[in-house]
Amino acid sequence: MAGESSDLEFNGPFPDWWNVVDDFGADPTGTMNSTGAFQDMINAMVPGDLKNDTYNGVTGYIPSGTYLIGSLMMPPTCLPTEAIGINLWGQDPATTILKYIGSPGNNMIWMDGCHSSTINRLTFDGQGVADAGVRLERNAAISLQNTYSRLQD
Repeated sequence: MAGESSDLEFNGPFPDWWNVVDDFGADPTGTMNSTGAFQDMINAMVPGDLKNDTYNGVTGYIPSGTYLIGSLMMPPTCLPTEAIGINLWGQDPATTILKYIGSPGNNMIWMDGCHSSTINRLTFDGQGVADAGVRLERNAAISLQNTYSRLQD
């Protein structure tokens, strides 16, 4: 439920996780648009490639705060490879809020053919205009499903 803290223990962030504030300049105060910082972090995650048998399992960490975002694409494109193991982890679902400032009817995060990815410990505030917090979509261009992906908390 939005705004409630999870009873599960959280031991992150870990040293190899990217931090959207420290590494990409997102604003946790809820006053500036952080869409670019979030998309830059997602773009930089360099997903694994099933065709070449690689798996990167990159995690982007989102510290507590309120972040203003428009629509994000995770990953920005699935061609020519399949996105594997792109993970977004918030510090605490009660205090890590993504607040939508994009166009009405769009999605906050769009997962198009992602594989083995996780979105965890976040609260989505669509402000009554976002179509969905996270939309899972099949990438028809290359016939990929969102398989083994998890949305938690």
